[in-house]
Amino acid sequence: SKSEGGWNMVAIVFSAIIILIVVVGSLWIMWNLNYNMMPH
Repeated sequence: SKSEGGWNMVAIVFSAIIILIVVVGSLWIMWNLNYNMMPH
């Protein structure tokens, strides 16, 4: 049905947003740790 397809799209978009946040967050944390460990 149409409503089911709509929910599928919402689930895919929601999953993509969560994955993006996790990846960006991990990269940001790693960059901050490397930056803080480097001698200023």
